[in-house]
Amino acid sequence: MANEMKKQNHDALDLLKYISAFLVVFTHVHAFHESLPIGVAVSRFTIPQFYMVSAYFFFRRVNQDADNPGWRKQCLWGFLRRVAKLYCCWLLVQAPLMYVFGGWYAFGYEAAGSAMRSAFLLIKNVLLSNTFPASWYLMALMIGTAMVTYLDRWIGNTGLLMTGLFFFLICCANSGYLNLVNHPIHLFYPPTSFLSSVLWLTVGKMIAEEHPVTQRFRELPHQKKILILLSAVGLFFAEYFLCLRKEWAGNTDAMLSLIPVCPMIFMTVLDAGRSIPYAREMRAASTVIYCSHGMMLTLLSHLGAAAGIRLEVMPMAAGWYLLAILLCNLLAIGMMYFQKKDGFRWLSCFW
Repeated sequence: MANEMKKQNHDALDLLKYISAFLVVFTHVHAFHESLPIGVAVSRFTIPQFYMVSAYFFFRRVNQDADNPGWRKQCLWGFLRRVAKLYCCWLLVQAPLMYVFGGWYAFGYEAAGSAMRSAFLLIKNVLLSNTFPASWYLMALMIGTAMVTYLDRWIGNTGLLMTGLFFFLICCANSGYLNLVNHPIHLFYPPTSFLSSVLWLTVGKMIAEEHPVTQRFRELPHQKKILILLSAVGLFFAEYFLCLRKEWAGNTDAMLSLIPVCPMIFMTVLDAGRSIPYAREMRAASTVIYCSHGMMLTLLSHLGAAAGIRLEVMPMAAGWYLLAILLCNLLAIGMMYFQKKDGFRWLSCFW
């Protein structure tokens, strides 16, 4: 029964990742920010879920032999190699297209003025920003996981939580409260860097370890959990639209009320105990959708422009979004189909 419950929980997390990937694409269709702001608000739950899912599975594996430093190091390096391979595979595929359609994804390497400055921009974008659309998350995941794994031995969960909260406050000050605080970081955008990862990775770690703080919520009656979650979601929407109305927000990637809402969503889904068909395929597809959607949106935008169609405005933007989702899913299905064939096993490096 315990093994079956674990499998069901994992199926629910795979579905959560799949839905989150759809919402990530949604937030990158800029017309929706004006026409469907509630959908954009909901999409802000997604990146923390990705972080917590990764941390949950990673630290579950680490805890199989938690007292063995060699095992912890082995798990970490295996994880970093896998994510780095994923990063490099998608970079190799997308770099030519981004060069043709986006001028090195509009980061201006060619206009940097010197080879030294171009090298600096490249290193900065690899570590703290994008080299292909949405690549920042993969690098933030690697840096954040390494930080949490090593710092855990010195400062424990309490220190990690304090560090993560401090970093996330910096993210909020540069996003949801940018115009109120008015002290932006100019070198990079904190919400799309490792600064956004430490809090959520620490929470995922604590859930994997069944920490008393997270267990307190998980052990509540189901109806009470849902009521508390809905109250927290209501608080988030109030903060989100208040920041927009008062013009405090430079962007909406980081909001204070995400701190209680996102872990509650994760734990509620984790405890759902549902067996879901094609969960493993949805897990792989979520990664393919996330990593390829920027390429699809860019490609479709240029094709639309060539045909004289403005896809960036409603109602065409809705069709742009749905077509990008369809193409990303077809890409994922095709890759999973061929990956089972001899000579194409390497395709698994893309998820």
